[in-house]
Amino acid sequence: MNILHRGGDREITLFLKYAEVRTILLMRTVRYLASIGKSVSEALNLGWLNLKFRAQALRLEAEYHLAGC
Repeated sequence: MNILHRGGDREITLFLKYAEVRTILLMRTVRYLASIGKSVSEALNLGWLNLKFRAQALRLEAEYHLAGC
């Protein structure tokens, strides 16, 4: 099913490594959370985000805010 949903995705291709796909999806999550006024920490506390992605999500959130977004 994931392949069907990602068929039109321009960022994620069939040949990307799983780590790159995870980074893209987590960055999208960080952008979405920022758009609704939430942080990664809040999402983790609410159970919206799996704890195994905590470190990478927090790092991406810091990069996102440093970029001025």
